[in-house]
Amino acid sequence: MLVYSEPDFIQILEGPDAAVRALLERIGRDPRHTDVRVLLDEQVPERKYATWSMGYEPTVPGDGSGDAVTALQQPVDEQSTRRSTDALGDWFTDKAVAGRA
Repeated sequence: MLVYSEPDFIQILEGPDAAVRALLERIGRDPRHTDVRVLLDEQVPERKYATWSMGYEPTVPGDGSGDAVTALQQPVDEQSTRRSTDALGDWFTDKAVAGRA
């Protein structure tokens, strides 16, 4: 998932560890990307977003993404980052489902 909230892009990546790390390395080498930060790096027993491979959504004021995006732009601790990541993923999933309806 890739979310744009000016001036930042926020991305959730899932998949085999080696593939995700290779993609992060490629993103880090790309001169179009600056200040790349990994907010969470964890192994999970199963993919949370296994039903889709990639999508993009820009945020707009009042769309329900604001609190999660703000929290991720200035993360406080791992627990709040996890909650905000989950909230943004849920927001994104809801947008994707609504777009298919």
